[in-house]
Amino acid sequence: MENHYGMLQQLLCFLAIFLTVSVAFGGGGKFDSSLLRSVVDKNMNQPKADAWSYTCIEDTTGPSHWAELSVDYSLCSSGKAQSPISIESFNLKVDESLPPLDLTYDNSADYVNATVLNDGHAVKIIREGGSLVFRGVNYSLTEFHLHTPSEHTVDGKSYPMEMHLTHVSDSGAIAIVGAFFELSANDNSKLNQYFPLFPHLKVGQPVHDVISKIIATPKDMFTYYVYEGSLSEPPCTENVLYTIIKQVYSLSPRQVMWLQEAVYGHNNRPIQPLNARTVYTTKYFKK
Repeated sequence: MENHYGMLQQLLCFLAIFLTVSVAFGGGGKFDSSLLRSVVDKNMNQPKADAWSYTCIEDTTGPSHWAELSVDYSLCSSGKAQSPISIESFNLKVDESLPPLDLTYDNSADYVNATVLNDGHAVKIIREGGSLVFRGVNYSLTEFHLHTPSEHTVDGKSYPMEMHLTHVSDSGAIAIVGAFFELSANDNSKLNQYFPLFPHLKVGQPVHDVISKIIATPKDMFTYYVYEGSLSEPPCTENVLYTIIKQVYSLSPRQVMWLQEAVYGHNNRPIQPLNARTVYTTKYFKK
C-alpha cells in the first residue's frame, strides 16, 4: 500500500507539471516583525535549497522522499493532518458558529518595506502590515508565498496559482490564509508590484524595499473553508490553521509564466490523505 501511495504521488506530480505547462501556454499597534519572522523561520526550519525538492522523478529529494532526508521531516510521512488536501463539496460540514474571516492588510500606495526572496522552493514576500483575527486570536502577517499550480483542489479543480499568507500569533501558532487565482486576459495590477522581478531573482539573494500590495479583501470574508493541516513543505509541521477563501482572484498567463520561471515549472506538494479530519465551511457558503 505504501508503495502504491508513493506511485500515486508521482503520478499526481507529473499531472501537476502537465497542468502547469497547459496554463502557461494556453489562452489567455505596531508589532516586532523581526521577532515574528524568527518564529516563522524556527517553525519552518528552512533547509538549504538543494536539500529537498518538488521533483517528480525518483531522485531521492522529491515529496515521496522528504521524510527520509532528515529526522526533523518525519511528519512528512507519518503525519495524519497533512496539507494540501482535496476539498470536496459532498464532504463539507457547515459550522454555523464560524465567524466572518477578519482580514486586515495594509495596502498603502507608499508601502515599500517588503523583501522578495526566492529560497529555491518558492518566492516569498516578507512584509509587515497585516493580520487575521479568528475566534478571538490575533495572528500577524509575516510573509506570503506562491504555489503553481495550486496545492489545494476544490471538487477536483486545480488553479494556476495559490497564494499562502502566513500569520503567527503571540504564542507561535501558525495560521495560513489560502487564495486561488484563475487565468484572465489582463494582468493583476497588484501582482505586478513584484511579479516582473521573478525571472531575475537569484536563489538566496533577497531584493529589499519592494512596493508590495496584497489581494483586496473586504473587512469580513463570509465564505471560506477551514481545516487543521500542516506546512506543505518540510518539516511538514502540523497544527496549522488553514482558512481557504472561496472568492477566486485572477492573474494573466504571463504572470503565471514569470512565477514558473522562478520555481522551475511547479512547486506544489501532491494532495495528502484527509484521514479523520473534517473540512468546515460557513453557513453562507453557496456552491
